[in-house]
Amino acid sequence: MKYVPLSRHFIVPFVTLLLLMTAPQVALSVSGDTFYVDAGDPSSSDSNDGSESRPWKTIQKAASTLTAGETVLVKAGTYTELYSGYPNTGITGLKLQNSGTADAPITFKAYPGDHVVIDQQHQGTGFYILQRNHIVIDGFEIKNARSGGVYTTDSPEGIVVKNNHIHHIDGSTGGNVGGVKFDDCGYCTVDGNRIHDIFVGGTAYNQNVAGVHSFDMHHTTISNNEFSNIYRGVYHKRSSGQKGVTIRNNTFRNLYNTGVIYSVAGTGDAGHKDQEVYENIFDNVPTGVKSTVWETSTVNDGLSIYNNVFNTKTAISLAGHQGVEIWNNIFLSSGEQIVTIYHSNGWDNRIDYSDHNLYDNALSNILERYGNEHTFGSLEAWHDAANTSWVAGSPGANSLVDSSDCVNPSAGDYQLLDTSVAKGAGRYGDDIGAYPNGGGSIRPQPPTNVIAQ
Repeated sequence: MKYVPLSRHFIVPFVTLLLLMTAPQVALSVSGDTFYVDAGDPSSSDSNDGSESRPWKTIQKAASTLTAGETVLVKAGTYTELYSGYPNTGITGLKLQNSGTADAPITFKAYPGDHVVIDQQHQGTGFYILQRNHIVIDGFEIKNARSGGVYTTDSPEGIVVKNNHIHHIDGSTGGNVGGVKFDDCGYCTVDGNRIHDIFVGGTAYNQNVAGVHSFDMHHTTISNNEFSNIYRGVYHKRSSGQKGVTIRNNTFRNLYNTGVIYSVAGTGDAGHKDQEVYENIFDNVPTGVKSTVWETSTVNDGLSIYNNVFNTKTAISLAGHQGVEIWNNIFLSSGEQIVTIYHSNGWDNRIDYSDHNLYDNALSNILERYGNEHTFGSLEAWHDAANTSWVAGSPGANSLVDSSDCVNPSAGDYQLLDTSVAKGAGRYGDDIGAYPNGGGSIRPQPPTNVIAQ
């Protein structure tokens, strides 16, 4: 709280000072930096000044008031925030009116230690951010929202969604729904969230459902999240043509279709560029990483997939991607590990590097399925893929077919035992798998201030 002297230009009489020192402490104004919302306080009102002793009643009041560098701390309770005013009066939800700056974001944060629930009762979006920049959303449980627990659109930048529990988000049949709906979001972050049970038309078995769903996000990081009970974890449905997304240190568990998918909204979309997927765990997921981008107008160039664990049916499936590098992964896949798909009217596939991977007791790679198909069932055969036009170098020269020796895969612990052949066998002398630096806690940890369901 900033202290402003009573006067800078005259001496306050001693008696006045004495009265001020002995008078009851009453907050006359809020700090210039921090405001409070507390619907559980009977005296709370949006006509208050937002101080801790005179808090606002709704989070929307904060969303309509805060400017760059200011923070609102929301105290325990359940909030339903269905504002229908500007922007986009056709949508109800928690609508942000102002932008922060890169050095002074606007922050919405659960009061430390409090369980704060935003329950939209299936009537509106959660946080709705249209053309607003540098916003932080930290520590909430967001549920029963429409279309997105957090929904961005029209080129926002610097949106940070962290430490939230987002679940039971639904949308109309035929729509696109995400726990976080990051349309057009640039230089944005989704970090440390638990996201599960996302639906379209009441069902999770829909191709337009994802934990993070986006048209045109770019220069964005998705990290340290836990995705479960969703059709797809991350769905990058259309590229902006700019640098793509870094997806790292997440757990994708018990998904119905795909962990990470790159796709198009239609023929002629811009190509995907410089995507990275690393240090993730794909556990009980049909397909780990999938690219279906052969229809783009420009080449899809740059996809690095490394230091992941794939406990999947198919680990990696590529259709129309070039500049692909695959290394330091553990494949526990029950089906194929690496598959490329041929399309006669689309872009070719090209794997520039594939090595230092561990195939847990079996290898099955397939190139150009549905075309001039080549199947590789051993490391020796995979070495010969260098003679094709789809794989460069000496694929698998330093890869292994052996037991991965993880601590307890059945419990989701894919750290390596000290006896594992994957220790120190990585591309740069690091460990193969999702823990290249030797392990740590089983990652990620769900947010600590929300109640698991």
